[in-house]
Formats: sequence, structure tokens, C-alpha cells
Amino acid sequence: MFDLQEVTASVISAWEKENMRQTLNRLKKILIDCESAARKVAAKMGVEKAKEMAEANKGKSFLVEVLDAGAVSKALQHLKKAAPDTAVLLFGMDKSNGKIVCQSQVPESVVSRGLKANEWLESVAHLLGGKVGGRETTAQGSGSNVDAIDQTVQLAREFASSKLE
Repeated sequence: MFDLQEVTASVISAWEKENMRQTLNRLKKILIDCESAARKVAAKMGVEKAKEMAEANKGKSFLVEVLDAGAVSKALQHLKKAAPDTAVLLFGMDKSNGKIVCQSQVPESVVSRGLKANEWLESVAHLLGGKVGGRETTAQGSGSNVDAIDQTVQLAREFASSKLE
């Protein structure tokens, strides 16, 4: 991909450079607009998925799911309101960049029963191949081992079950 520095350094006429700069700036704006639109769609889809998850998991003490990376934050916000007594751990996949993000929220009522958000994420950090951190009620992390997502989800569910037995 070209950038403005390459155009400026190239040996071509000034008017051609200016045309290239303008074209590149237009293309960059289009790309930024497309990325912004994609983030909005992912967030909206995250909220819709969160509504489905809240309905399907009523009365459960914890929930572990995988979403698109751009949907995790909005979905978690919705679940905090829709399922306030449920501990939630969401993994977000970004296969194109080879990354996994994760966020967890655990209500105080569940923390008092033994499940803490930071410990929950720490239990799967080695599989993610990344770093995690947070407090008892909220935690987040990221990693690059996208191939281990199924194993990571399974371990997260087992950890939560063991703490809440």
C-alpha cells in the first residue's frame, strides 16, 4: 500500500504527486469510514447476541461465549443490565489480525460465592498466549493463540463451575 511519504519522495512531476496525494487521502477516508461502519455493525450485532444469550441463559450463574471482537464491549454492557446476577466472560475473535480479546464481569453476589473475574481470566491466560488483568468484579485481557479458543472456552466454563459448586 502506498503512503504519502512514498509519493512525496518519488521522482515524478509535482502535479502528478498532488493528484496521487489527493487520491490517497480520499482512499484513506473511505477506508476509515468503512472501518467505522463495520465497528458499528459489530457492536449492534453484539447487543442482539447479548439479548439472545440473556434470554437463553436465564437463571444461570455464569455465561461463557465467543463473539466477534468488535461486539464484546457492547454485549457485555447489555448483559450487565439484562442479567445482573450472572457472571459473564466473553471472548472476541479477530481472526484477520490473529487476536483474541476477552472481558469479564462478575457481580458481587457471585464474587462472594468464590468466582472472581481476575482469577477467571488468569485461569485461561496461558492458553490465550497473552496477558490479562483486572479486579474481582471486572477483568480483561488479550492474546494471540486463536487456535486454542475452543479449549480456552471449555477451561473457562470448568473453572467457573468448580468455583460455584
